[in-house]
Amino acid sequence: MSRPEWYADPDLVGFSDDLKPMHESGLAYHDHKARGSADTNSRKALRAVHALILEGGAAFRAGFCVSPVTRRSGTAAYEAVKLAAAGRDILSQSEFDGAAATASAVRSHPWVADRLDAWRSDGWRMRVEQPLRWHERVELTDPPAVWPPLGTPAGGPVPDLPDIKTAVIDGKGIADAVAINRRTGEGIVIDCKGVPTLVDRPLYSHLEKLLYHVQAAHYLAGARALAPWARWRFMWLCYQTRPPYDARWVELSADDLQYGTDVRLHLLRRVIETRATGSRLGRNIEITESRLPAWEARDDTTTQEGGWL
Repeated sequence: MSRPEWYADPDLVGFSDDLKPMHESGLAYHDHKARGSADTNSRKALRAVHALILEGGAAFRAGFCVSPVTRRSGTAAYEAVKLAAAGRDILSQSEFDGAAATASAVRSHPWVADRLDAWRSDGWRMRVEQPLRWHERVELTDPPAVWPPLGTPAGGPVPDLPDIKTAVIDGKGIADAVAINRRTGEGIVIDCKGVPTLVDRPLYSHLEKLLYHVQAAHYLAGARALAPWARWRFMWLCYQTRPPYDARWVELSADDLQYGTDVRLHLLRRVIETRATGSRLGRNIEITESRLPAWEARDDTTTQEGGWL
């Protein structure tokens, strides 16, 4: 679906546009900003999969259209398609067929469909592609771990806590879906993730490697600003991108949310500092010592006598 106009504002802080490149380095952050983040056809097709999974045809028709016309800007045929689309994302027939096949297979699992249906009934309201925009105060340093300081005389005056410098950021995000139940005071952020496997260890490794726990913490910050009265949870709908298109729900644990929140705070501080200083340092500017995987975890294909097999 089309991004809101404000979403392109370079001053807003988003996961993909700011936190993820900053995780690489300040140099990668500035390079990403210079290149920009285009809304590609593959991203639109992925959003179509998620819209069809989460809400079916109604959401698809509201945000997408299908056309056999080649998407080449400036041609009369494509300009006419864009005019008729009225801001909706335009998919090719093959993109739609692939999205529909994947979504239909995932949605056919009762443990997926029943849960989604439950979040649309009994007081629940769900909105697909929910834009999030919020103001947030970020502490630039950590408060003292121990106060008063060790060595303070017993019964003596306690020094004032040092001032914690803060900065205000404007956050942005677009959640795949947000469900709220005003009667029970519950809120759920739902994020669909196509994954290579649903086996616990490689799945969780995949989620961590792509910083999805940080993305979850970022979206939850926006959700709390949207409805501060709600008790928020975060759910991944993880699905295989190839047959048999198995799927499972994964709820972000309290420990993993804290992990993502801590990493996010570190990245927010780096974004604020880099924006202020213009620093373009790479990830490591000093010589570092190698830290290869532990011996027992290596795929070692050598023998003591024969060398490489």
